[in-house]
Amino acid sequence: MEVNQALTLGFACFTETAMLHHAFTTFLERNDVKAKYYWLALLLYAFCVLFTAGNSFSIYFVSLFCYSLIVLFSLIFFRNQMEVKLIVSFMFVALNYAFTVLAATFLWQMRGNPISEYLLNLEPAFWSQAILYLLFTVSVFVIDKLRSYEKDKNLLFDGIYVFCVPLFMLLIILKLFYVAMQVQSREYMLENFLIISGLLLLLGLSLYFLADRTRSISETMEQKQIIEQLLSMQDVYYKELESQQKEIRSISHDMKSHLRYLNTILAQGQTERAQEYVKTIYQDVESAHSVAHCGNSVIDAILSNKLQGAEDFGIRLEFDLIIPPQLSVRDIDILILLGNLLDNAMEACKRLEIEDGEKFIYVNARVQKGFLCIQVNNSYNGLLNLVENSYATVKTEKHFCGIGLSNIKRIVNKYHGKLNITHTETVFSVLALLALDE
Repeated sequence: MEVNQALTLGFACFTETAMLHHAFTTFLERNDVKAKYYWLALLLYAFCVLFTAGNSFSIYFVSLFCYSLIVLFSLIFFRNQMEVKLIVSFMFVALNYAFTVLAATFLWQMRGNPISEYLLNLEPAFWSQAILYLLFTVSVFVIDKLRSYEKDKNLLFDGIYVFCVPLFMLLIILKLFYVAMQVQSREYMLENFLIISGLLLLLGLSLYFLADRTRSISETMEQKQIIEQLLSMQDVYYKELESQQKEIRSISHDMKSHLRYLNTILAQGQTERAQEYVKTIYQDVESAHSVAHCGNSVIDAILSNKLQGAEDFGIRLEFDLIIPPQLSVRDIDILILLGNLLDNAMEACKRLEIEDGEKFIYVNARVQKGFLCIQVNNSYNGLLNLVENSYATVKTEKHFCGIGLSNIKRIVNKYHGKLNITHTETVFSVLALLALDE
């Protein structure tokens, strides 16, 4: 009997330590602390498991003791954020004890033992520990796969998680409430009612902070995407600028030859031939890559990016820019504001039919009296989408910012500015004013 007990305790030490290593290396990232100290700490944890399992300590003491060790272990050997390490540590303890109870109860029922003789101290047994290890390993695998699935199907996963998890937690708490009401002892009922109230309070607070954290992460990811798009635009802009400079140098280099040839054919009286040659040179100059250049790299990059897109759809894009190189408005906010104004204008131009007239966009941007003034005029087909006396854009495809006039208004309000929208039967105009810091 003593040999069996020793084997069981040894197996419990091995499985508990293996579960800790498996869970933490799956969900956390190791830091630069030497591997030998990591394995030494795991060995120390195994001895602590042996100590707690070999003595009849209460479950409250064991859970608190193990949780403290696990948190300390995560703080020393992993580089993740503090909140992530605390959550993973708590998840490990929660899964461990949940599956311990489940495995012990399943084994007790399979042996046909009566519920009245159920052992409440959850002493380890070989087969219950084996079932625990299997359930824990499978759960870590499933959670890791769900985490990968969340990255691809973020909205769907968040919707299922935010709805289902609180619902199941609430049902469990209500079940506890129902069980407590069946007990005749008022002292027991009062104690359980207080516990249930505390669980409901913690559930509400956890859901609030989870939702707030999710919103913060979503905003951070959106800003990251916008910054990446801005960097990509600026990279393309500088490449196009370099290409334009090469073409200008090439044209300048050939200009003497062109003038010499023109002078020769004009001296011979070949006026028509000279005119045709001038047209050819003009077309070569016009075909050179066009880029915006007002001195502000962000606005130049955005306009140059949209200029190429406008040309592809036969839209004439013109701009009049007087902007200093540096502005107190954040680059991200300029990208959202100007990018969406141009997206909306191009979308309106794309919907124009041939008989509706010319497709054009005119951008006027300047700093005046302490305000950044950006005005975008564009042609449109005369059809407007008014919702409760407010303009709403109609987009046929997803654009890089994924937002419309609502976020344009948000940027304007952020800088204590003003948004003025006007239209005629053929021209739609938006004027955005943003207050600049002195």
